[in-house]
Amino acid sequence: MGDVGVEPTGPWLNGGGGERYACFVGEDIDLKGILGSVLSVDDRLRWKAEVELEKAKSQSPKTFLCDLGKVFADKSANPDTRRLAGIILKNSLTGCVGDFVNTTCFQGLVENIFSVLHSDIQPVRRCASQLAAELASYEIHSGLARDTLSLLISSAASDQLSPTLVEACLEAIGFISEELISKHGKTTPILLDQTLPILEVVVGRIRNAPTWEVQLKASNTLFFLLDFLSGPLGNRERLTEIMEILFTLADSRNMEVRLSAFHCLVYLAGSIYTELSPFIERIFAKAERAILYDEEPPALQALEFWSTLASVEIDNLENLASEEGSYVLTHGKFESLIAPVAKRLCYVLLNCLMRQEEYQDEDTWNKAAAARVCLGLLSRVAPSTVIEYVAPFISENVMDENSWRRREASTMALGIIAVDAMPAVLEDIVNESLPFLLMGLLHDECLAVRETTALTLSKICKVSKAACTSYFSELAQNLSTALRDDESVAKHACRGLYNLADFYRFADGVTESELASLAQVFKPLMMELFSLADRSSVEREGLKGLAFRSIGNYVDCAPESCLPIVSEVATALLERLLVLRKDRPLSPNERAGIIYAQGILMVSLTRYLSRVNPGNTGLVFKAKDRALEFIIHNSDDTLTEKALKLLAVIEKNLKADANGISEQIAPTVLALINTGRNGSIAAGTMCAAVDAIIELVRSAGNGFEAYLPTTVQTIQELLSHPEAVWRFGPCLLTSLGELSLALGDGFQPYVDSSLVVMQEAAKISLSGEGVDQSLVSEEQVLEIRRSILHSTSCILRSSAGNGQRTLAVQKLSWVLAICENVSADDSARKLNPYLADTLVGLAITVVVEMMSVEAKGQVQEWIKKLLEKGVSSTNPEIKSLAGKAAVEIGFHAS
Repeated sequence: MGDVGVEPTGPWLNGGGGERYACFVGEDIDLKGILGSVLSVDDRLRWKAEVELEKAKSQSPKTFLCDLGKVFADKSANPDTRRLAGIILKNSLTGCVGDFVNTTCFQGLVENIFSVLHSDIQPVRRCASQLAAELASYEIHSGLARDTLSLLISSAASDQLSPTLVEACLEAIGFISEELISKHGKTTPILLDQTLPILEVVVGRIRNAPTWEVQLKASNTLFFLLDFLSGPLGNRERLTEIMEILFTLADSRNMEVRLSAFHCLVYLAGSIYTELSPFIERIFAKAERAILYDEEPPALQALEFWSTLASVEIDNLENLASEEGSYVLTHGKFESLIAPVAKRLCYVLLNCLMRQEEYQDEDTWNKAAAARVCLGLLSRVAPSTVIEYVAPFISENVMDENSWRRREASTMALGIIAVDAMPAVLEDIVNESLPFLLMGLLHDECLAVRETTALTLSKICKVSKAACTSYFSELAQNLSTALRDDESVAKHACRGLYNLADFYRFADGVTESELASLAQVFKPLMMELFSLADRSSVEREGLKGLAFRSIGNYVDCAPESCLPIVSEVATALLERLLVLRKDRPLSPNERAGIIYAQGILMVSLTRYLSRVNPGNTGLVFKAKDRALEFIIHNSDDTLTEKALKLLAVIEKNLKADANGISEQIAPTVLALINTGRNGSIAAGTMCAAVDAIIELVRSAGNGFEAYLPTTVQTIQELLSHPEAVWRFGPCLLTSLGELSLALGDGFQPYVDSSLVVMQEAAKISLSGEGVDQSLVSEEQVLEIRRSILHSTSCILRSSAGNGQRTLAVQKLSWVLAICENVSADDSARKLNPYLADTLVGLAITVVVEMMSVEAKGQVQEWIKKLLEKGVSSTNPEIKSLAGKAAVEIGFHAS
């Protein structure tokens, strides 16, 4: 009811009167008055009226609908009341028209609906079009005579009827076409026999429209018929006719009609791309004029046409790249529709880039924003052409002191076309522009230029190794200084610093001088990032979280000489984790922001502890306490998972059962694992909890003995439930093997029971028990088998001496069936090559371990095939393992 503009009147409001209706059995009511009250701003009155309507509908549905039709057709009624009656009528009719067909009541309803198609009140008339479409759709679906659709078509074609009626009929036909195509698709025969008559009427009305409103409705209806051009009714002659019509509409004096024309062209760009080649020059001419000189709505749709066309070509390039093995090699392998007009399109797009607003929200969608997107797509389709045309524009304007728009547009263009593996000409432009960009980042008087400069520098830090190497100190210093600027600048500067850290993390062969450059700026850089984080609001994906992520990145890549500073950074991170509490009512956005920032802080601390390994320090114990607090009191699965990962790294830093650490950690984590019985824990959280227990066992040694029976029992009980096997099986099964390795002889009392649950899990994975098979992927099954083979290998390795391995092998004959399955399964490699190699390696390991105890007779064929798979693997470790196994197995078999 958002467009209601008139305060309704009626007997329930201001004492108005109205016609009485027989909706209730033996009782007349003022339906107009009740509908008026439904629109009231008075909650009490509105609620009472809604109750009355539901009562009327339930007591006599047919009478209720007929009475709604009368109110809908009543010219004396308030327009908002009539529109509401029409909306309720349509919602009530949807899906149940058949209950009222062939009744006197229904015939009167149809007459009322068609009478409203003449209405001068547009919202009411539109509602009548929707109702007429509902009736026609029912006739079509039910196989009845298509009286309603035929009447609408003939009325739309008539020159004797009023333009408003023709407009309403065309709109109804559009609704029918949209509904049927959405339900049945463009090839369904249900509408094909009516499509040509509809198309003829629509085309005729576009060419000979009494008003622009009629032409607009015809154009909108044409949009829904475009689907058939790529179906059985599509041919060159018909497409040519449609394109001529769209070119005519694009020249209309009415903006909405021009907008509709480009809306249709955008759809065609995505649906019949290959058929548009003969028309591309004329489309460009129409689009160029619209983009440069028309009002914004048609201009944006014209830009959207080229973006859509470029997206289709990018998809084609990527499909070819998967066949050719290289994205670059695919250019020129297919006929590009954009290539012939790429240079001229660049001119248009750069012109739009210079029409930006100085102060605009990042979500603002205008010509400049649309041109940015389009130029980015175009640079992927025709990179050499774009660079050739855009490079001079950048060189000429990036230093223009007289026009901030030219400086901003050229800087934006550089950021758009800067990509990985830049050609030399583009690297030269980057190197030529960088000194001016670095200066402009700090000193340009225009905020829009500084914001775009920060964005472009962030992109350069991501894609240009040469820039990161030659200008590292300047980039780090200027970007960190820019963190003090407006938030719109600071966020891009922070992203640039994050990307700069990635250069050190992932670049090959970082030199000593480059590490020295990082060491020189490291401390002030950390101070600026902490300052940004501390003053930023808590919003999800906001500056606070981005600043903490950047700090974590530098913790990873800091040179050895900076480790004392890194320790200070870790202390500061922990302090912020301690103070970032939810101590007041928070909005959902604030709460999400705090959770996000807390998660980033824990990840950064995890990175620090993984790298530095400070041992039993106060920082480690404080971090342990904070992680446990999150696990106990937090309700967010993602945050709990990160706290568990932090806890696992903390455990690695602790000496054997330091300060009774098992007593503090084990009960909490085991209680969390136990919630897997009722499915209230996420799979990722379960895996992190199991990892935390395993690390605790490794670090605590004998100090964990008191919790070992409970741990094994909890894991085994979970694995006895098929649902848990499918959801948590891989991590739980793997944990049994890791426990056996960590405990050695201490795990022997649990070997037999572990082998039993492993065998049952294998049966579940083969039978599909406990889960809807349509929800199970083949990869899930392979992961369960991988974890079983892994644990089998671990148990065999830990069962050394005293005949333990021989006993274990005797109870593991069923595992050979899994190994044989791995040998025979050739589909796994297509699904996941890495997982397939892992399975082969584990199967070979298990076979070797078992045959070292019992090797009788010749090597079976499936084992030979398994070894052949290993030898032919592209993974050198698997290849080497298979070669050694072949020698070893051959020795045992002999």
